[in-house]
Amino acid sequence: MESLKAPILNYEQIYQEAEKFLKDNHPQRTLPVPIHEIIDIKLGIHVVPKFMMEKNIGLVGFLSNDFSTIYIDENVHDYQEARFRFTLAHEIGHLMLHKNMYKNLAFRTPEEWKSIQLRLKDDVRKWFEWQANCFAGLVLVPRDELGNHVNNCIKAIDEEGIGLNDNWDFAWESIADYLAREIFSVSPETILSRLHYDRIRERYK
Repeated sequence: MESLKAPILNYEQIYQEAEKFLKDNHPQRTLPVPIHEIIDIKLGIHVVPKFMMEKNIGLVGFLSNDFSTIYIDENVHDYQEARFRFTLAHEIGHLMLHKNMYKNLAFRTPEEWKSIQLRLKDDVRKWFEWQANCFAGLVLVPRDELGNHVNNCIKAIDEEGIGLNDNWDFAWESIADYLAREIFSVSPETILSRLHYDRIRERYK
C-alpha cells in the first residue's frame, strides 16, 4: 500500500514530539500523567468502549480518521488500567505523528482500519506501531521524571545496604515494578522499555 508510509522518525525526534505534547497539554507534569482527561478535556476527543473489539477484530484501540473518537476494547477500558492508559497514549501518538497519513485514507470502522493494516508491508506496519509505542511511553513516563524517580530508588537501595551490581536484574525488575505501580500507572514492561531506550541503567554500572 503506497498511500500509507510512516515518516522516518528516530527515538530522539519522537521524544521531542512527546515533550511538546506534554508542554501544550500537561505543563504541570503531575504524575501519573492524566492521559484520559487530556484527551477528553484538552483535545475534545471522545473515548468509547467497544464490546469484544480485541477478540473479534484484533484491535485494542482505534482512532477514527476524523480524529473525533478513540474506541477501546471494553474489557481493557473497564478492567485493565495500565493497558487502557497506554492504548490511549498510543492512539494519540498516531494522531501527533501520523495525522497526514490518516487524512489520506478512507475508513470509518475498526474493521476497515484492520483491513488497511493487514495490507501493509510488515516493515511499514512495524515502523508505524513502534513510533506510536515510543510516543506513548515517553508521554506516560516522561524522561526527566523517570530519571529523578530512578535516582531516588537507587539511593534507597544503597541505604538498605543492597549491592546493586550484585543484584542487578532483580533490583531493576523491582524498581520497574514499583515505579509502574506507585508512580506512573503503567505496566512494568513500559518502565523496562523506557529504561532500555533511554539507557538509564547504564548510568549506574
